[in-house]
Amino acid sequence: MIVKNEQEFLADCLESVKNVVDQIIILDTGSTDQTVNIAKRYGAEIHYFNWCDDFSVARNESIKHATSDWILWLDADERLAPDSKLQIRKEIISTKKPIIYQVQINNKTNDAASAYISTAYRLFTNNKGIAFKGRIHEQLAHDPNYPRPETRRSKLVIEHLGYAVEGELKSEKSERNLRLLQKTVEENPSSAYAHYTLGQQFSLNNEHHLAIAHFIEAKKLNQFDNAMTASLLNVLAESFFKQKDYRMAKINAQESLQKVKNQVGAYYMLYRVAEIEGDYKAAIDAVEKMITNGQLLQKNGWQISTDVIIDEDKLNYTKAVLLEKLGDNSAAFGILFKLINKTFGGEDVLNKAIPLALKLSRIPEAIYCLNKLIQINPARQDAMDTLGVIYMKQQNFPEAIKVYEKLYTFSTNNQNVGRRLAGLYLKMGDEEKAAQLLQLSA
Repeated sequence: MIVKNEQEFLADCLESVKNVVDQIIILDTGSTDQTVNIAKRYGAEIHYFNWCDDFSVARNESIKHATSDWILWLDADERLAPDSKLQIRKEIISTKKPIIYQVQINNKTNDAASAYISTAYRLFTNNKGIAFKGRIHEQLAHDPNYPRPETRRSKLVIEHLGYAVEGELKSEKSERNLRLLQKTVEENPSSAYAHYTLGQQFSLNNEHHLAIAHFIEAKKLNQFDNAMTASLLNVLAESFFKQKDYRMAKINAQESLQKVKNQVGAYYMLYRVAEIEGDYKAAIDAVEKMITNGQLLQKNGWQISTDVIIDEDKLNYTKAVLLEKLGDNSAAFGILFKLINKTFGGEDVLNKAIPLALKLSRIPEAIYCLNKLIQINPARQDAMDTLGVIYMKQQNFPEAIKVYEKLYTFSTNNQNVGRRLAGLYLKMGDEEKAAQLLQLSA
């Protein structure tokens, strides 16, 4: 690892690997906070390096100190996913030939997606002529004096938090990255990858017109394979979408699907465009494709390096909302009712399901949903009142009394609740309780 002022992230990163790796090497480039002390608590070897605006130079310095057969490299705002802790031992086999593993990185975000996927070569054999190149977004390369390394696809997953970070730390890293990426493009103007990565940084900085210019330049240079081209078209579509140019966003998403069919990202864009345009049928079609391809993604791994992970229950909820907008209340409710007992089935799902159940006269299901909502949020007086009314209409006065007695504890000054409860007592022949309540409600 190379680090500088990472006290916010470093402990969790090292916690994720502490019982997995044999050696922790920290190359510090000038920390002034508690970064070094945190690293020492995890038994890390600390080395120091004068930053020279070149990530590959620093990375290559860090791996000089590695004594084990394999090297895993991480950034401080990354964590090795829990399921990968056992997987890594299966993949670092004894070998005499150089090997590089490509791993999946789940980039956490602050938007509707659970994560955006990227991939990188993060696990490789030590002392086999493998080193880093590139001023920023450094890549692994091999020394031609050594055998060419075999590249393999790993099942490891690294979780990256950096894109979800806000504030001063994000601003500092953005300024540094932008400077280095612009310098890289100046030095390599005919590199599609240089334009692509600079475009991504402009996109992160919400300078989408500049992002579009560099993405288009990368596309013109025509240096990527189908999978990478599909990724490029998706980020280009995203920038057009942020510029509210929905026509171009749609065109680029459709072109991406021509390159790689079984992906989520392009369909996610088509869904968003269709929803904005009010084409709910097209939006539903896109969501259904996202569900199908998301299942393939979980089963078989990534098809493109910038795909999107979205929780399947969240997608089903979205489909239900769209079906309701189309007027198919029965299908919408059917989906929502299935979600109620799942992790995703919180208040939002119940708030949608209850009115639909009542509209469809699905009274037993409405009662179940209302009880579930009250269980989740005992202060939902509106849900109690609705449930009480249903029981009264069913002439189930004992259950109605239970509901209104509970509701009355929240609103002893509410005369309507008091009178309704008093009326229920009268129906059950308890005149004394009714009289007391009526007196209090007077």
